[in-house]
Amino acid sequence: MRTLFLLLLSTLSLSLLAQDDGYTMYETVILEPDYENLAALSEAMAEHNNTYHKEDPYTAVVWNIATGPNIGKMVWMMGPCTYSDLDGRPAGEHDTHWAEKVVANLEGMTSGEYWKRNDALSVTDGNPRPIVTIRYLEL
Repeated sequence: MRTLFLLLLSTLSLSLLAQDDGYTMYETVILEPDYENLAALSEAMAEHNNTYHKEDPYTAVVWNIATGPNIGKMVWMMGPCTYSDLDGRPAGEHDTHWAEKVVANLEGMTSGEYWKRNDALSVTDGNPRPIVTIRYLEL
């Protein structure tokens, strides 16, 4: 009986640890466009996002950086998602398309990061905006 109780207790503990804590995160990558191939880059990114990133939780958007040290670059952002969602993210043909069509039109990529949103400090309602100001802290 004690063994059965310990087995049930350990199963319950594992299921509690696996629960989603309700967070929202995004994957971000800073892209450095090759301005000589900007039209080809725009077309390739639109094709990529429309093919592989049109449904939640893998939806993706691209932002132009208009101020700061990365002015002139872009941010590709996927989400909102969770770390668990990343296990089922697009792969295979997705990766080939990204490398051959998108990356081929870039000078480079930097700062691949995962951002976790703090709803208590955020003032967005989740609706897209033409201009977004993002402040983040490195702890």
